[in-house]
Amino acid sequence: MLDFPVLVGDVGATNARFCLLSDSSSSLDVVHSLKTSDYPTIEDSILSVMSDEKIGSVLLAVAAPVVGDVIEFTNCPWRIDPESFLQRLGCSHLVLFNDFLAQALALPFLGDDSVTPLGDFSVSFDTETPCDTMVVLGPGTGLGVSALVRAGVSWVPLGGEGGHVDLGPRTDSDIELWRIMREAYSTDRLSAEMILSGPSICRIYSSVCEMNSVSSSLDTPESITSSALSGESPEAVSALRILCELLGRLSGDLALTFMADRIYISGGIAPKILPFFDNFRRGFEDKPPHSEL
Repeated sequence: MLDFPVLVGDVGATNARFCLLSDSSSSLDVVHSLKTSDYPTIEDSILSVMSDEKIGSVLLAVAAPVVGDVIEFTNCPWRIDPESFLQRLGCSHLVLFNDFLAQALALPFLGDDSVTPLGDFSVSFDTETPCDTMVVLGPGTGLGVSALVRAGVSWVPLGGEGGHVDLGPRTDSDIELWRIMREAYSTDRLSAEMILSGPSICRIYSSVCEMNSVSSSLDTPESITSSALSGESPEAVSALRILCELLGRLSGDLALTFMADRIYISGGIAPKILPFFDNFRRGFEDKPPHSEL
């Protein structure tokens, strides 16, 4: 049993969001959003917004593998040593989840107002629809993956590091893209996260520019996305369409791996680039001999 007040946090590599629940009936109304780069430690970030608040327990979803005695974040320099964390914040309990494990646990509670179907069909996402397996993945600073499996009347979350699986080329254009990106990353192995994440938008864009023999004038994911949405840069448009098709391919692979009833795309990037998801279904369904499945 957690002691109230309970601090709830969603801590990614780029952003951290915190909310204090005074009791079990409290809602997540007041959320403090911070940049992780503005604070040397996670404790400093929490104390910056909760210095005047008493905290009984802390419940955090973190962008890191939750293993071992000390939690090391994957894409930012923060770490959590539970003993020193509890001592510095003066609280009694600390509960940690991988952030995508937490997202998987939320899937049964999503309604129509929380989702956008990716395809030319109408689907109801009400919680009464029978469903045995669901997968959630999402590009952000990294790439998170998790699954949720029904076991009797309960749901069992499956965590892991699926964002770090290999992702390979299929077409001649892919092969050229992979060659350029392997040189840019100085590695022979391109993981899914290296291609399907916020930072990879710049890599894909500059690779498309090189393939088209044009100069790459954009250097941030935000500027590339903005130029793609406005149609100002054909290379930016191509980059986001490539990203969405590759995301579809990986999503289809996960659908086959888990025989999933539903695949959810989450994270901070996908909602901003929905106009380019026209290629997603193509990548998702192009799985011969199992395309019909």
